[in-house]
Amino acid sequence: MAVDPAAGLLDGLVAEDGRDGLDELELLALGEVVGTQLLVRALRLLFYLRARDAPVPMSELVDALDLPTSNVYRLVQTLTLFGLVERVGRGRVDLGLRLVDLGHGVERRLARDVEPDALPVMRSLMRATGETTILTMPAGLRAMCVATVESPRSIRLSFHTGRVLPLHAGASGKVLLPWLPERVVALLLERARGDGLRLAGGGTRSADDVRREITAIRSRRLCVSHGEVDPDASAVAAPILVGGGRLFGGLSVAGPSTRFDDRRLPRLVEHVAEAAAQIARRHEGRST
Repeated sequence: MAVDPAAGLLDGLVAEDGRDGLDELELLALGEVVGTQLLVRALRLLFYLRARDAPVPMSELVDALDLPTSNVYRLVQTLTLFGLVERVGRGRVDLGLRLVDLGHGVERRLARDVEPDALPVMRSLMRATGETTILTMPAGLRAMCVATVESPRSIRLSFHTGRVLPLHAGASGKVLLPWLPERVVALLLERARGDGLRLAGGGTRSADDVRREITAIRSRRLCVSHGEVDPDASAVAAPILVGGGRLFGGLSVAGPSTRFDDRRLPRLVEHVAEAAAQIARRHEGRST
């Protein structure tokens, strides 16, 4: 039986404030955008639609965006012209098919620039550890799973390409933090100064906690987490650094916490660190 311990928390992050498909960190970032109101409104509309499982009535969009009805109609009309949204049935709006084309553009880049270097090593890592292997990369104020090799075990952690992860919880996301742009980290810390950043099980992480973890991850080139995205899941991650310290991505193995005990953890750390270094060497060798 495959289990996906991350699903519940991640679904909550998609619509954390109960109104739209941006989490509180991304809403904070949008609040600082100056002089681009139309862009901000379009982004909020697209992410709101992404968080829903069915076409949304125009009246709901008006309430969610807190804009005059005429403004929302014009915004929908403009996005429809470019195929980014479409009208469905009577007075309902959904994501448009042109987004599939944009997604294919990203898939082609990953197939060209990432998968040849990473996937062979990830398959070897999965065979060596027996755990699901995940490659993450920064995606704005989140991390994203861009490739995965799933464990064949009956009880395992299941991830799919395109899954969005928090940067503050779980080794697969946190391992990217020390090498992200300063503005991204500053926004994360600003969000943490309030009520803290939420973890699985109701815990929180403060700004001081985040700073300490960034320092530790940068020093050790390693991140281990237990029960931060799901109470029963653990992960070991290492950054993939190329070209004198540029972040390529993060490599991790993840699975049930019962298999990440003190006896087995050192060996998992060794496997992940070596695999991350191997991906970096493959990428640098192919780029020269």
